[in-house]
Amino acid sequence: MVMTPLDNCLEAVRKRIKQTKDPDARSELVAIRNELTALKKKKILAELDKDSEKYRALIEKLDAISKAIKETADAIEAASKSAALLVQIAELLTGV
Repeated sequence: MVMTPLDNCLEAVRKRIKQTKDPDARSELVAIRNELTALKKKKILAELDKDSEKYRALIEKLDAISKAIKETADAIEAASKSAALLVQIAELLTGV
C-alpha cells in the first residue's frame, strides 16, 4: 500500500507520542492522532463508497448481458426444435 501524506503524518504523530514524557503534551498528541485516524477512516469509506457505485453499474451491465445470453440460448433452442419438427414433417411428406 502506498503511504499517503496522511499516513506519514499519522506515523510521525505516533512516534512523537512515544517520545513525549509530558502528560499534557502527550494527551494533545493522542487527540491529534485520534482525529487523524478518524479522517483516514472517513477517506477510506468515501473511496469504498465511490467504488461500490462502479461495481453496482458493472453488475447491472453483467445482469443485462446474462439476460441477453439467456434469451439468445432460448431462441436457439426454439429454432432447433422448429428445425427438428420441420425435418419430421418433411420425412412424413416424402413418405406419402
